[in-house]
Amino acid sequence: MSAPSPLRALPALLLAGLVLTAAGPLLAAAPYVGQADLDGDRIVFTAEDDLWSCDRAGGDVRRLTRFEGTEYFPHFSPDGAWIAFSGEYDGNRDVFVIPASGGEPQRLTWHPAGDEVVGWTPGGEVIMRSRRNDPHGDWHLFTVAPGGGDPQPVPLGPATRLAIDPDSGLWAFNRTERERSTWKRYRGGTAADIWVGHPDRADYRQITDFAGPDEQPMWHDGRIYFLSDEGGTTNIWSCLPDGSGRTAVTAFTDWDARWPAMAPDG
Repeated sequence: MSAPSPLRALPALLLAGLVLTAAGPLLAAAPYVGQADLDGDRIVFTAEDDLWSCDRAGGDVRRLTRFEGTEYFPHFSPDGAWIAFSGEYDGNRDVFVIPASGGEPQRLTWHPAGDEVVGWTPGGEVIMRSRRNDPHGDWHLFTVAPGGGDPQPVPLGPATRLAIDPDSGLWAFNRTERERSTWKRYRGGTAADIWVGHPDRADYRQITDFAGPDEQPMWHDGRIYFLSDEGGTTNIWSCLPDGSGRTAVTAFTDWDARWPAMAPDG
């Protein structure tokens, strides 16, 4: 695999930072931009507790939601037609979908526990995480159809993130997460590791052993891309499905990369 270009290697949240100038006339002040996802030429991202989109050049900025409450964790569907996200409406975090061009959100979950969008399956179901069924408050993963229906548990036990390779069918996932931690360089027992296996065989095994976090896995071209702060600052790394070939992809030194996303074209 050839080394990615510097721009293509940037996490989606940093690419979304390109909209700051373009979005200026639409906002009273420069927005705090983050949690982006990509599909084709479009980027969806969060700013000022709403969802926005722009093109990859940072132009054609569109506001997708104007609702009270916070919208976050947006993810394009595999066909690019829908965006799934978590919304805090009526005092609770639930899963919603909205057309990629904007429109009325459709609510998919109603449980009093918080539900957070993780992504989509290659078959077009929303992957979410929730603590709804765990007496100890651990996250578990569920899938829910974009047309509605009861969420179905993913048979992994405690898990926080899941990425499915559309080519091999392999799953890469985390069992723990520290995504919202306000301290850096954590080394300890709850640091996330990456597990890989095939759901038909349930042959999951841990493929990373770094003392810090290896989290938010993503697939592209047979490799797993993920976040790690090995070296002190969180960057994007990659490895093969067996954990070998661990390589740093980005080299940020001032600020951590957070909440990256992988477009279908890489």
